Amino acid sequence: MSDSSPVNTISGRNAFIHTLLNEGITRMFGNPGTTELPIMHALADYPEMGYVLAMQESVVIGIADGFSRASGELVACNVHVAPGLGNAMGAIYTSKIAGTPMIVTAGQQEIGHGLTEPLLYDPLVPIAQS
Repeated sequence: MSDSSPVNTISGRNAFIHTLLNEGITRMFGNPGTTELPIMHALADYPEMGYVLAMQESVVIGIADGFSRASGELVACNVHVAPGLGNAMGAIYTSKIAGTPMIVTAGQQEIGHGLTEPLLYDPLVPIAQS
């Protein structure tokens, strides 16, 4: 006997934004690159999610930190791949010490690219753990 009930599907980009909204986040701060384009396109469908663009990752984190401290709101930041995460680390550390409620995500190139060691690829977890 087969189950003929419809399957609900959702794209990763929409699931990402839904998750943030379900956590009460109404603003995302970022410095997007090509790996974040799907999220940028999806934001057009979510007017309740504001986006604040900054030109460098430490500035992204600093702006989000200030907004969160002033408003008391949980904020989300998205930075561009390994170099962006590296650029953000000093500001992330400051936010951590201050106890700022913040979620930080970083784009990542498709894992197959890691085999050729391109300039922008590096495992993100070890960077964030440092």
